[in-house]
Amino acid sequence: MNVFQATGLIVLGILFAWTSWGILTDRPRMTSGLFWLSIWSTAGYALLHPETLTHAAHLLGIDRGADLVSYLTTLALLLGFFLVYRGYRSIQSQLTVIVREIALLKNELQEHAPPTNRSSPPVQNCHDAPPGSRTE
Repeated sequence: MNVFQATGLIVLGILFAWTSWGILTDRPRMTSGLFWLSIWSTAGYALLHPETLTHAAHLLGIDRGADLVSYLTTLALLLGFFLVYRGYRSIQSQLTVIVREIALLKNELQEHAPPTNRSSPPVQNCHDAPPGSRTE
């Protein structure tokens, strides 16, 4: 075992312990926690047995195990970016629906509100008030 393998295993051990602690203390994150535990375990196995990666790369027509890791990492990052973007678009659509509903409800309330006998429009906030007036 060389220095890189030893250092990598220590880092992966810390990540494994940290993820395990997260699973034990935060139940709703169980699925994502198990996913990350499998990632850390696979990386640890690959550090201890690099020849396995080379053999798998040869089966797929790739010359080196390091190239296989690079290709898989690139594909995983692209997939991750796509999923985050899809989630962002979903949240954006939901927010649009909520804001639209609030605007419609606010308009409906204003239509059904009794008329006021004020000569000037009501003050909405301190920025709309004329200078020297109090809005408290």
